[in-house]
Amino acid sequence: MSYHISNLEIGGIELKFYSPIQKVLITGDKVLVLLERVGVEVDETKESLTQNIHAYGNKGRKLWSIEPPPTFQNRKGLITGLYTRENKVLAYMSYGVDFEINLDDGSLIHIPDQRPW
Repeated sequence: MSYHISNLEIGGIELKFYSPIQKVLITGDKVLVLLERVGVEVDETKESLTQNIHAYGNKGRKLWSIEPPPTFQNRKGLITGLYTRENKVLAYMSYGVDFEINLDDGSLIHIPDQRPW
């Protein structure tokens, strides 16, 4: 596996994304790709800009895109970080809250007792 700017190669398959790649995280049999937020508009045939984490199998097949993050105080939720902690994969939101990512389907799991101020 290798990547450069907005291109990623997995298992001999080259993938091209609409935004630059910010981070690639390999967990088990999945490759998670976090795309940068570049403020470009895309048409309805492409992924939502708020769905900027995508999961692929180790042969390059797309498994899911992250569920659209919730809004907070009328601000769109934007995922700006991707990391692991205690064997869980977490997404960091632009408004200061983390969510656990369900690796089976890309849904977000709320982590209680965080304070979005």
